[in-house]
Amino acid sequence: MIDGLNRREGEIAPGVVQYLELRGDILWYRNNTGGFRPVSGGFIKFGKKGSGDYIGCQARKMVDGTIWGRFVSIELKRTKGGKVSDAQREFREDVIAHGGIAVVARSIDEVRAALGEPNVRIPRRPSGRVYPK
Repeated sequence: MIDGLNRREGEIAPGVVQYLELRGDILWYRNNTGGFRPVSGGFIKFGKKGSGDYIGCQARKMVDGTIWGRFVSIELKRTKGGKVSDAQREFREDVIAHGGIAVVARSIDEVRAALGEPNVRIPRRPSGRVYPK
């Protein structure tokens, strides 16, 4: 919390999205979990319980010039009092155990610190999607 304000996830998210777009090394999307009741009845669940708000793949250029991808999970929390659920903690631990990056962030600076500096930029397709050179 840099400015002393108690910011909600929704106030932090636009800056995080802009930051991810500008980096050039992350293919990401807004992850949704939950469920709904269709008109026909029943209940349909979707998404992985505990997974981050934003998930994706970070491109990393290796010494030999090859590009590898690394899974990224970003869970946003309000700056004061945002609590991590048991499912979120377990998902984060699993991602890290498998070599990915998982961060619970309360600011863009925390996202930046977790991701490090980009060492490769992948050009964007005209549609907004990314692709290698």
